[in-house]
Amino acid sequence: MKIGIIVIFRNNVDEIDVEAISKNLRFLGDVVVCLVDNKSTDGTLKKLKEIRDNLKNVELIEIKKKSSLETSKRAGARFMYSNYNLDHLGFIDSDSVNSENLNVNEVISVVFNSKDVILALKKELKQQPAKRYTLFKSIFSVLDFLKQNHLKTSFDNILLSAS
Repeated sequence: MKIGIIVIFRNNVDEIDVEAISKNLRFLGDVVVCLVDNKSTDGTLKKLKEIRDNLKNVELIEIKKKSSLETSKRAGARFMYSNYNLDHLGFIDSDSVNSENLNVNEVISVVFNSKDVILALKKELKQQPAKRYTLFKSIFSVLDFLKQNHLKTSFDNILLSAS
């Protein structure tokens, strides 16, 4: 089973710790990550290229014209579904992460430390009544998933350590 995660960035150069993100992404195994740069005007794209160049499970899409979250998400989804046989596709919006007083490095760390729970998502979804989704409607918010009871303590610990 493969899970893909789209991470959308726009002018987040100060929040990207290349070494920390690379370390966590290196060990995600069954998870393929697509970094999407939404026309950043700072050094975000350069840092994302550095992450991509160091890892084989990471792809990078550069959007040339500033776009909405939905458009960025769709660009990442099209790429991921065209190039990988994925069972599930989630997304992380760096702006949403920042509004939760977290940063992308912390969320990716929680994803790494909770990868077994995320990989168990398929089992949980199979138990739910079957719904027919379009390609784009089936994309789930990784942040919302992590905030559910499954990983509440991981997030509480991060929030406590950040204050």
